[in-house]
Amino acid sequence: MSFVFLPLELLIEIFAYLDRVGLKTIRLVCRLFAETSSPNLFEHVLVAPRYEALGAFQTISQHPIYQRYVKELIYDGSVYDKGLATNERAYMRHLECDVASDYRLDNWGRRGRFKQYQQLYDDQEGIRTSGILFHTLVRALESMPNVHSIVYSPGPRSIPKESKELKDILPRGDPHFTRAYSSVEDYPNYIERAQHGFHILIGALGSVQYAGVRNFRVDIPAPNSNLLGTELTDYAFAIPVEQLSAGIHLFSHLQTLTLPIKLIAPGSHHISPDITVNFAALRTLLKHAKEIENVSICLRKWKLDPCHMYGAWFDPNGSIIPIALGSPTWPKLRSLRLSGMHAHAEEVSKLISRHSETLVELEFTYFSLTCGLWADIVNTVLQDTRVQNFRLLCVNESMVGNTAFRSMSLDERNDWTYSGIMKLNPYGSREFLPIARSRSVYTQPSCNDRLR
Repeated sequence: MSFVFLPLELLIEIFAYLDRVGLKTIRLVCRLFAETSSPNLFEHVLVAPRYEALGAFQTISQHPIYQRYVKELIYDGSVYDKGLATNERAYMRHLECDVASDYRLDNWGRRGRFKQYQQLYDDQEGIRTSGILFHTLVRALESMPNVHSIVYSPGPRSIPKESKELKDILPRGDPHFTRAYSSVEDYPNYIERAQHGFHILIGALGSVQYAGVRNFRVDIPAPNSNLLGTELTDYAFAIPVEQLSAGIHLFSHLQTLTLPIKLIAPGSHHISPDITVNFAALRTLLKHAKEIENVSICLRKWKLDPCHMYGAWFDPNGSIIPIALGSPTWPKLRSLRLSGMHAHAEEVSKLISRHSETLVELEFTYFSLTCGLWADIVNTVLQDTRVQNFRLLCVNESMVGNTAFRSMSLDERNDWTYSGIMKLNPYGSREFLPIARSRSVYTQPSCNDRLR
């Protein structure tokens, strides 16, 4: 059968299996293919504080047909670093580190690349401080009626038109500031500049009262990649009071939230506010997310010792749940995944019990109980909820009898690290069983996944 006799809806579905290069190629075949491949080509669009990327985004948003195909906005949160853009010597030093091994050129080439990097940084800051990015987003949202998903990416992402220009220039992202920022700008200024995109997204959505966004996802860097981008940190939730209502508007319509948060522990050169201040806005946003059905929150850079993970502001015998999440009640919650946390068993049980009527999927990963037992939580799930899928992966208790988990040998930690999954037995009853050995975060060998 010829393609021309297939229903248009079927052609669109077939072309959905092609990547962007394939879609662009097939659009050249004929008018029919151009029309039926365009919905997939323009379904996801990139937004970034760079003139090339912003211009392409604006062109799509103003096109009378393509603007209706856009369903997902992907914001590239990676930023060019002030320390490298304003200090040529620091830029040249950074070229010698392993992260920059692919960008080493001769001296003349380095000088030219530094000037390009400097110009891109100036463009980025001009777009940010002048309000161009905010107003472009506002106008685009007013003409894009079908956007239902927002992705905040650490990047670095680029549109094809930028690829040649950026090929030999140091990539945007976190690895830059580790060598250069301290002598050029203080840490709060770096954070404000690096996390501004999150505030702009929320502000633009609130400004036009856009109610169509149902999914908000924050991505994490690809594993084993030097391109770490600029990860979302807890500082992103230091939302100005005037923007908080915009954030509440966004969260009050969400159905799915995926939120990995990189925690930056205080150090000798880190000027950090109290973590409870950073998370105050997040607690408010989560409190108003009454339509939410699927929640996944991960505190990144997890460590088994809360003293080292959360820094001086956290009581190692305390619970991070009231600080990061508060005590929310989500009437429609069906799926909950929490990772990278230290908490009291009582706080975890209360959270589960508040959603016992609706919750069907539950998962805890790299999670340490600073007080209480996982066995009690398992019993709560089995006896008091309707959960159908329940999983633990590499969880532990901070105290095993009178022995601190962190003071144990690697083998002992593996023995007291649990993983398991809930299954139905032959009689139709739910049971919680250990699963196959999985890799431990404490040592290369697999952890012993048995639950007492």
